[in-house]
Amino acid sequence: MNKLICFDLMETLVFPPDSLTLNNWITKKAYFLTGFQKEMFLKGFPYSIFINNIEELNLVKDKLLCRQILNNKDVFDILSVPYNSVWDRITEEYISLFMKNYQFNENIIIMLSKLKENARLCLVSNLYSVYKPLISLLNFDSYFDQILLSCDIMERKPSLKVLKKTKYKAYENRIFIGDNWHSDLIIPIKCGFFACLLDDKNLFINTLYQKGVAFLLEKDEGYKVKRKYKEICFYYLSPILDIDHITADELEIVDNKLYFSFMKRVKIINSLEEIYNIVNEIVWN
Repeated sequence: MNKLICFDLMETLVFPPDSLTLNNWITKKAYFLTGFQKEMFLKGFPYSIFINNIEELNLVKDKLLCRQILNNKDVFDILSVPYNSVWDRITEEYISLFMKNYQFNENIIIMLSKLKENARLCLVSNLYSVYKPLISLLNFDSYFDQILLSCDIMERKPSLKVLKKTKYKAYENRIFIGDNWHSDLIIPIKCGFFACLLDDKNLFINTLYQKGVAFLLEKDEGYKVKRKYKEICFYYLSPILDIDHITADELEIVDNKLYFSFMKRVKIINSLEEIYNIVNEIVWN
């Protein structure tokens, strides 16, 4: 069995409660939240009440994703925030609501069972420890040969250290399936994985696949990314490409459109059925 398939967890296999359920709870119990906090609760972030902007969100992720959180009071201590009983209650109620109403398609179990017959399956997730009970609730230990959770291994994607724990180099055929281009796919692509991106409505990535990449580039002893696109390209394409020195070998023409060569190893997909069909094609052919 020389095949490895890695899955992300949140918003790939498991999704937050539906927006109606969450909005009803917000209206009744957390109506005083800011628009940003409400948005992050809708996306499944359990500590939304502690943040007010993207910078604070990233800071909290850095501090909490690689820890075992025993109770909400630990969060106040770790974040150096004075204890607030309202914040504690809101956080606890949200986590409880999430765990009772998360969305999971039972057909995923059928898919995992079939894939497991011919490949080694690995679950690789940046997961807050409050959501770790999902693993046992969904009986994932029975389907995945290896489970790597940031809260357990004290490392988080996109670190190469996480991917190395899968021993991916031992597998000729390797696939990574996730919903986030930056945290799930950028390092696997660099390491020779085929990647399936569950469409997260990322305008930049979708534009590259629809229009090609010619509009990004200018000639300069080869090619380089135009100045006005450098920041966004550095975020999305580093470390796959040196955006200031792109060779002809790193480009490919398909249907009269110019693409980066690595893009042929990435499929943007929208449904469980597509995941199974594409993985099935890659693994067995």
